[in-house]
Amino acid sequence: MEENCVLIDTGEFIKTTPPGTLGFDAVELGASGSKTIFLLNEDRSRLGMIPENAVHVQFRSSLILRDGVALMPLMLQFDSNPDLLYLGWFNYYQSIIARECFAHLANQDKLYLMVFCGDLDPARMISMNNNLQVWFKAHLPQLSNLPPWSPQNFERAKFKIEDKHPTTTSLWKALGEQGIRR
Repeated sequence: MEENCVLIDTGEFIKTTPPGTLGFDAVELGASGSKTIFLLNEDRSRLGMIPENAVHVQFRSSLILRDGVALMPLMLQFDSNPDLLYLGWFNYYQSIIARECFAHLANQDKLYLMVFCGDLDPARMISMNNNLQVWFKAHLPQLSNLPPWSPQNFERAKFKIEDKHPTTTSLWKALGEQGIRR
């Protein structure tokens, strides 16, 4: 499974991540204050395949407890198209901003997705109802009560999931059908 980076400064994310990378960041959205947005870096040649509205976007996630680490794959897919399936990993203890983003997602009524094609101007912006809000709210107390883990422990635990689900399609199916089991 490809390495996917999450929670980077938006400008750095666009400059340094390969096409097909899903991430997120906390940003100021006008008078509404700080919100979490999803960032997708993609090739301009594939932009035409990505729909312009939320009707065609599906998100999935899960909380997987493994070896003292809470893993949260965040996945999105456009038009049920396996070629437009993206994965990012949420690491709650990566930084203070990561915890802020998780709290945003538990309280935001909308999800925001910005698609970038190599420059700082979003090629596409989509907002949609936050169908993960209840999921984030339900897991926030559990996560905040877990002891912090190291980046190395996170990577080892993530590798175990990627070993069991070596493709994004395999992980997507597992998240949608029965969820991930220990």
